[in-house]
Amino acid sequence: MGFRMSWLAVYGMDKDDFYDRLGVVPTGEVGFSLDHPITGQVLPNGWLIIVFDELAHKFVGDDEVNRLSADCTIIACNLCETTN
Repeated sequence: MGFRMSWLAVYGMDKDDFYDRLGVVPTGEVGFSLDHPITGQVLPNGWLIIVFDELAHKFVGDDEVNRLSADCTIIACNLCETTN
């Protein structure tokens, strides 16, 4: 059991503008993040967290993070918590 995922934490850009930059459209669905391919949530401190239900998602790669962070701050992470 376990999970594999990637995430971005974004600060300094409106969520709708960042979604446009990613080329994604919010569906309005609510649920556990790993039940959907991409989920996002704005935290009370202003950070936007976007979770991808995929390890090493293309948006978390160096070239994409450099492109996406042109006028905002981004922290990117790949997370693999599985057992053999």
